[in-house]
Amino acid sequence: MAEDKKKDNYETYDFKPDIGDRVSPTFCALAWLHRFTNIAGEVQLCCVAEEYDSDILDSKGIKMNLDRVQDDETIMNSQWMKDLRLKMLKGEWPSYCERCRLTEAGGGFSRRQFENAGNSRFITKLINDTKSDGTINVQVRSVDFRLGNLCNLACRMCTPRSSSKWVRDWPKVDQDWFGKTEQELEQYRRYRYYENPKVWENFKKQVPYLRHLHFAGGEPMIVPQMVEALKTCIDSGNAGNMSLTYNTNVMLIPDEVKELWQKFGYVRIYASIDAFGKLNDYIRHPSKWEVISRNLEDLEANFDKYHLRQVLVMSTVQVYNITQVGDLFTYLRENFERITPVPHLINLHHPHHYRTQILPPELKALAKERLMEHKILAKEKMLSIPRMHRFLFYLEAMDEAVHFMESEDRQDLLPEFLRSALSKDRFRGENMFELLPEFEVLKKWLPQNFDKSVRQGAPSVNL
Repeated sequence: MAEDKKKDNYETYDFKPDIGDRVSPTFCALAWLHRFTNIAGEVQLCCVAEEYDSDILDSKGIKMNLDRVQDDETIMNSQWMKDLRLKMLKGEWPSYCERCRLTEAGGGFSRRQFENAGNSRFITKLINDTKSDGTINVQVRSVDFRLGNLCNLACRMCTPRSSSKWVRDWPKVDQDWFGKTEQELEQYRRYRYYENPKVWENFKKQVPYLRHLHFAGGEPMIVPQMVEALKTCIDSGNAGNMSLTYNTNVMLIPDEVKELWQKFGYVRIYASIDAFGKLNDYIRHPSKWEVISRNLEDLEANFDKYHLRQVLVMSTVQVYNITQVGDLFTYLRENFERITPVPHLINLHHPHHYRTQILPPELKALAKERLMEHKILAKEKMLSIPRMHRFLFYLEAMDEAVHFMESEDRQDLLPEFLRSALSKDRFRGENMFELLPEFEVLKKWLPQNFDKSVRQGAPSVNL
C-alpha cells in the first residue's frame, strides 16, 4: 500500500498536452499548486512569467519577498492570486502568461501545458475546491527556488541581475546600450535572500507536503543552501515521495549532491547548453566543453544509480546559435541513449536584439533548412529508443522556433546586436565572425566608424 501511495505521488508526462484545456484554454495548475521565488527573493507566478512583471503584490501593492513574507496562505490567497485564478477560469490570458500564449500560438508545447499534463490527476479537485472569489485550500506541492544570482558563468545574453560573474565585467560592456549604475550593480551583489534563516524555517513546514522541488540560479550547484535543503527533505522522511528538478549549466555536479539524489523519488536535469563545443563556450563564457561533455557522460552511465528520470538539454534559441544548433542535435543523437537525444529549444524573448527575428532573410532560410534536416534525424533516433517516444513533442519546438523567427522582421535591431556582440568580443579576446562565418553578411549593418568607437567606448547615439 505504501509503495502504491509513493508511486501515485510521482509526476509523469505520459499525457496529451491538452489536459487542463477541458477546464479553460488558459488554465494553469501552477496558480493553484506552485510557489516560485526569483533570484531577489521576490515571489512571482512562475519562472516563465518572470520577465512579464508577474510579481505577486500584497494588499498595499508592495511586492511580496521571502525576506518579510514566508507563509503560503498569505501568498497563495492574496487578492493578486485570487484575481489571477478567476481570470484563468474565465479563459482569459493574463498578461504575465504571454510567453506561454506565444509558444502555443506558434505550435509549441508551453510550460502551462507541460504542468497541466504533469498534474492532471489533481485538476478536478483543484477546481471543485476553488471558491467563487478565487480562494483555495492552500497546499503548495511544488516549490521553485532561484537561489540568488551566484553563478560560475557570464553568458552573452545574460546580465548582472542573473549572474554575479557579470557584475565585475559589466562596466566593460557598451554602456549606452546596456549600462547599469553603480547603485544597481551593488544591489546585484546582495542577492542573498536565501541566507535568511526564516526562509528555511518556513521551508521545513512545507516539506512534509511537497512533491516537487526545483532549483535554479544563478547556478544552484554552487550554492551551499541547496545541499542543506536536500538534507532537510531527507531528514523529514518525505524525500522518497519527492521529485527534484534542476536548471544547471552542468559545469559542476558535486559527488555529495549525486549521493543525496539517491534518497529522492527521482531527479530531472534540465541542462542549459546552447551549442556544441567552442560555440557553447563562446555563448556561455567561460564554460569548458570537455567538462560539460564529461559530466553528461557520467549522468548517462549512472542514470539509474542517481535516480534520474530525465536529462534534457535545454537550448535558448537566439541569434548566436540558430544557424549552428544542428551540431548539438548531432552530438546528442550520436552519443546518448538515456539522455534525451534532442535538445528542447526555447525561444529567447529578451533582450530583444538577440532574438532570431533580427536576422536577414538569407540567414533565416539557412537556419530553417538546417533545423528541418535535424528534425527528421532526431525523430528517427527517438523512435528507435524504447519509451523515448514519450518525448517526441519536443520536436514541435523546432517548428515553433522557425515560426517565431519568421513571425517578424526586426533587422532594425541588427546594429544594436552587433554593438553588444563585438564589445564583448573586444574585452574577451574573441571573434564572432570566426566562429560563425555565415555572419559575414551582417557586417553591412555595422555603424559608421564602428571599429574606432568600439575601441574607445560607445558614441552617444541611439541605434
